[in-house]
Amino acid sequence: MPKVVYTEEFRRTAVELVAGGMSQKQVCADMGCSKSALQSWVRAAKLEEHGIEPAKDAEESREQAKMLRRIRELEQENKVLREAAAYLSQANLKLGGASPKVPARPRSRRFRNPCGGDVPGAEDRPPALLPVAGQPHHRCRMGPGPPAQCPDRCSP
Repeated sequence: MPKVVYTEEFRRTAVELVAGGMSQKQVCADMGCSKSALQSWVRAAKLEEHGIEPAKDAEESREQAKMLRRIRELEQENKVLREAAAYLSQANLKLGGASPKVPARPRSRRFRNPCGGDVPGAEDRPPALLPVAGQPHHRCRMGPGPPAQCPDRCSP
């Protein structure tokens, strides 16, 4: 088979079509070139885009493929870091000063013991020995149970 020589303009057009979103298979069918030739043109265009001259031998070609992979990884890392920085800067803007249009967060509707503390006698006991659910409530807690008098200050 005779070797087909393509012009530089033909190669550039084929690479632009691939870069524009067409599949390599479709470009090969439309332009009448082999897929391996188109792949080498696309690879060479990517190298030239990054300022690297395409290789002439196989060993140098492998090195360039490694460089392209590393460039692609670094570009992805930069993209992630840019997005993270943008997200964090937006979070800092929200924390720095509240906009007057943004309503305040609703407060908790939790009832507190007027005698002090959430649980009667919590001041006297270590945290591990605090009473647990299932014990009768008294009036101060506004819960069910016999209306007992609070041992501290509450009246019946």
